[in-house]
Amino acid sequence: MATGMFRTPDGSVQVDYDGTNIPIPRSKYEANGYKPDLDKLPLEAEYWASQEEVKSRDAKRA
Repeated sequence: MATGMFRTPDGSVQVDYDGTNIPIPRSKYEANGYKPDLDKLPLEAEYWASQEEVKSRDAKRA
């Protein structure tokens, strides 16, 4: 099942298709009913910042 990752500044949405991720137009994301809802997706910068935070936390635990 495709899952939305984040919204990009150009209005597209990065979607993960079982390990492969690609950008698709917002209209296609909404038309296909992908989850989470578009308004719940972070902006790209927020997404990458949270990923770095998780990596940093994991590195401290190791």
